[in-house]
Amino acid sequence: MAIAKLSSGLAGRPPSWDVIAVCAEVLGCGPYQITGRNRRPPLPDYRHIAAVQLLNSGYSTTQAGQALAGRDHSTIINSRKKYEALYDTDPVFRVKADAVAAACNAVFQYEKNEIEI
Repeated sequence: MAIAKLSSGLAGRPPSWDVIAVCAEVLGCGPYQITGRNRRPPLPDYRHIAAVQLLNSGYSTTQAGQALAGRDHSTIINSRKKYEALYDTDPVFRVKADAVAAACNAVFQYEKNEIEI
């Protein structure tokens, strides 16, 4: 699937599945791997990245949890905290997260919203 095809006809907040699909394409996995239950690395890290991108796209923690296969809002809050910790300490994670953010910004043409805890 080409990323460019997802950007046509979007107004306001992008569809959650499109955000997940862009994350998966950039990270080199399938969207169902991001939304799945597999805990083998690096999939949990990819879920953290997707969760933060959904939050940056304007989704609430409850909505982001629903988009990620019905996870609870508290799981998304925890995911955001893990994302921030990994972003600060793991340079490989930071490169992947920045690549996904750049792709989402390019495809959906939105500015990154700052998430405050």
